[in-house]
Amino acid sequence: MRRRHDLPMSICREFRAATRTAIAGGMPLQYAYASKYELESVLSPNAARIAETECKSRIESDRQGRRAAVKRRAMRAISYASRACDRLRTRGVADTAVYGSYIIAGGFLTVFNDLRYGGKLCKTYEDANKAREGHNALDHSPYYVLRSLFDCISISPDDVLVDVGCGHGRIINFWLSQRIKNKIVGIEANPEAAKDAAARYKQYPNVEIIEGFAERIAQQFTGAIFYLFNPFSEQILADFERALRGSNARIVYYAFHGLGPFENPAWKIKIVRKTEPHWCQYRCAYISPAQRTERE
Repeated sequence: MRRRHDLPMSICREFRAATRTAIAGGMPLQYAYASKYELESVLSPNAARIAETECKSRIESDRQGRRAAVKRRAMRAISYASRACDRLRTRGVADTAVYGSYIIAGGFLTVFNDLRYGGKLCKTYEDANKAREGHNALDHSPYYVLRSLFDCISISPDDVLVDVGCGHGRIINFWLSQRIKNKIVGIEANPEAAKDAAARYKQYPNVEIIEGFAERIAQQFTGAIFYLFNPFSEQILADFERALRGSNARIVYYAFHGLGPFENPAWKIKIVRKTEPHWCQYRCAYISPAQRTERE
């Protein structure tokens, strides 16, 4: 006879999921799952209480995350409005109108490309990698700078394009929108984002999503072009640099915070700062081997 506390893990997961659904929907727990009482016949009361506590804790954490996201969006909207008012005072109506039109056009382009490749928007999750020491928030580059960034670098047919910290795939969307047929790889340390991106691009045979840490697997892409948008701390960046040192890899490092690990004789660094037009300002570092060898 099965002991009350010796419940198979698959049923435990079903019980937790049902309990969580019931709590989130505000319904009594007895209506959550048809066989709840059958489950309790093999699940000890203590185990049932633990499952319910875990569910409540996770739901509260989700609620806090949603509240924080709403607050961030509100603060961002206030910031945009403040900047628009400042621009209106200092540059006049005509300049502000032109600037606003480019921002709106950029927003439409973002929505179009995100929905075109995968059917949903790429979102920013500032707390996504909070538990991973040295890994920064899950953020995405704006489309309106990407074309300018990649105009400065040549891409040959045999180059592998690697997005480090790909998230839901904004850069991959851009490469696909440019009809690039090269092998495209997205590396993402966050398991949920990696799973989402893998499902998003399963219909594209030239796209591969790898769940893992770039500093550990980057060396397998020795002839690649890597794109970085501050995915991790300078300490991990140093590990990443050591993994690529001596290879033919090139790096496009957008909005960089620190280049210390690459400031050595093995690399050449070209820094580009664009200040005009006002709607497309950025800084980017183009990093290449000091003595790059031609591949056969």
